[in-house]
Amino acid sequence: MPMTKAIRDEAPQRSLKALGKIYRDFFNRTGDLMMLHDLEGRLLHVNPAVSRLSGYTFEELIGRPIDVFILPKFRNLFREAYLQEINTHGYAEGVVLFQAKDGSAYYVDYRNVLVEEPGFEPYVSGLGRDITARKRVEAALQEAHAEMEQRVKDRTAELVEVNTRLKQESDERSQAVEILRLSQERYTLATCAARIGVWDWNLRTNEFYLDPNVKALLGYRDEEIPNDIEIWSSHVHPDDRQAVMEAFQAHLDEKTPEFVYEHRMLTKDGGICWILARGTAIRDAQGQPMRVVGTDADITKLKRVEEELHQVLDKLEDRVAARTAELAKANAQLKQEISERQRSEEALQENQERYRALANASFEAIFISENGICIDANQTAADMFGYNNGELIGIFGTDVIAPESRELVKHHMLSGYEEPYEAVAQRKDGTHFRVEIRGKMSEYRGRPVRVTVVHDIDRAKKMESRLRESERKYREIFELSPEAIVLLDRSGTVLDVNDRSQEWLGYNREAIIGKRFWDFPFLSDDDKALVRKKFSQRMAGEKVPPYEIGFNAKRGAQRTGRIVATAIRDAKREFIQDLVMISDITERIQAEQALQRREVELEQRSCDLAEVNAALRVLLKKRESDKSDLEEQVLLNVKELINPYLQKLKQTRTNSQQQAYLKVLEENLNEIVSPFYRTLSATYSLLTPKEMQVADLVRQGRTTKEIAALTHSTPRAVEFHRNNIRKKLGLTHQKANLRSYLLTLN
Repeated sequence: MPMTKAIRDEAPQRSLKALGKIYRDFFNRTGDLMMLHDLEGRLLHVNPAVSRLSGYTFEELIGRPIDVFILPKFRNLFREAYLQEINTHGYAEGVVLFQAKDGSAYYVDYRNVLVEEPGFEPYVSGLGRDITARKRVEAALQEAHAEMEQRVKDRTAELVEVNTRLKQESDERSQAVEILRLSQERYTLATCAARIGVWDWNLRTNEFYLDPNVKALLGYRDEEIPNDIEIWSSHVHPDDRQAVMEAFQAHLDEKTPEFVYEHRMLTKDGGICWILARGTAIRDAQGQPMRVVGTDADITKLKRVEEELHQVLDKLEDRVAARTAELAKANAQLKQEISERQRSEEALQENQERYRALANASFEAIFISENGICIDANQTAADMFGYNNGELIGIFGTDVIAPESRELVKHHMLSGYEEPYEAVAQRKDGTHFRVEIRGKMSEYRGRPVRVTVVHDIDRAKKMESRLRESERKYREIFELSPEAIVLLDRSGTVLDVNDRSQEWLGYNREAIIGKRFWDFPFLSDDDKALVRKKFSQRMAGEKVPPYEIGFNAKRGAQRTGRIVATAIRDAKREFIQDLVMISDITERIQAEQALQRREVELEQRSCDLAEVNAALRVLLKKRESDKSDLEEQVLLNVKELINPYLQKLKQTRTNSQQQAYLKVLEENLNEIVSPFYRTLSATYSLLTPKEMQVADLVRQGRTTKEIAALTHSTPRAVEFHRNNIRKKLGLTHQKANLRSYLLTLN
């Protein structure tokens, strides 16, 4: 959005409070719809106005396609045409029917522009405005126009019948002139109160007419500016003149339905007045423009309000154009009287149309009252107070005022007070709202009447309150930030700092503000050069990553800071201010250095442990070798020292029991040197010696009875040991045979 000249001039001297306003007014606080989306149409960001109008929360909108706001049956067609126009022309504009989450529909005038910046992904920035109210006004005007055309047809039929009676025609002509005069008075009252003037340009004769009200907008009397199009055009601001002519020519070429443009005019005292110019071309049967009739409205006050709130709008709501025509002078001849009467009827219709259009298109409520009773009101008044237009006629002016303000309003009405003042108004449903009232006494049909203009300021009051609250919150965030924050202007001069900056650097605010950041003694020469270089890069539009510098605080403390800076630019991408955030990373740097020292120590210890591990591996290898030698020695001893004597015992006389013992002894000796016992004892160290004995006999195929006899136990005791063995071997709930399992251990 464009930034006003006043903001650009004052930006270097404004505090962070002004910066907060810039962010808020550029995005969060505007009443217009603002959104960003990628080249595939997915929403990247929206402002609160979009959520308010659509009914979707911010989280519901982000990532969704932009056609979420379009009626379902038009979404595919709109998305394809819209994205093609963006990719082809770099922008897209138009009016679309906007559908909210609850199904309600709004007309939105949008203009979206493709943004391509170095170092960033292209995206589309869009601005839209809710013009539903304008559409309704246009529909009402079309309906009124159709009604007037029907009235003209009916009146024409009456004229044909009246032509046969000349006297009656003369009487009717007099009545028409009187009605025309009254309509002209009403029109003059309405345009004067609303600060609107009319102009008429005959393109074929180059005759140009300016309403005195238009000249008065620039501070001139009627006779001070001739009705000359060239002279009037010279009062258009030089920067706007070309654009105004292009917009006017576009309407003449039928590229636009009407001429509507906001531009600046040079006033008599050398100032600037903002004008909303509107016009409609009247064309002949071949479609060629014959004349253009339009209005100029003073919108300077509205522009000033927008400037105070920083709500820069692209266009104002269209106002319905109406034209005025000069009444032909009366012809003395009777035949010309009839023709003059017809022209008078046409002028009457045009003036009535003009009055209704101007009054209804006004953003403010307009009342005309006599002795405190309303005799006419515009459509805005009916909409503002919740009445049908006809319901306002005949009521007292204080009937739309809340009880607490009625005496004040009544006093100003009776005294003819003409300065603006505030009061509390009351709608038809009983709700109250704050308004600004301005009245002016005038004459209507020779009788005194009061023209009153009512402006709804409740919304402006609420926005002002929210603005102050937002400023307070932004200031709290600024002051309570754990990082030091410094705001610089284009020259690098400090505009503002937060409390953390003063605490960290050891300088108070007065000692910092007004000096260039890189001139302070808390920076070394190298760091000063680095800071200045990074600042210049950001001014040039380069993307500068975070960087670290050293600080010598006022009390002598050595600190390390990490700088993250953001360049603040206007709509033309010109550098305005630099927001610098400094994080104290001294402790982190110290921790990293300690970590590095610890890593060196750990690396040394790792080397020491590697040497110890190498020695342990040598010892383990030696132990394995000794174990192998021991096993071989045991095997050799059994074969040479035990087996010969065992064979001799077997050859002696022994009974059957002794023979059984000898057999068991021989098998056990064989098992001592076999892998079974080593495997069983190493894997199942929980087996008792008795269970090891029973397990060995089971593996040999001995029955429970035989095992009981050999172990001097009972069969029940043997079964008990067998069950314990199964449990310890994990075979309790399995159908595996115990002997088969033990055989697998060899």
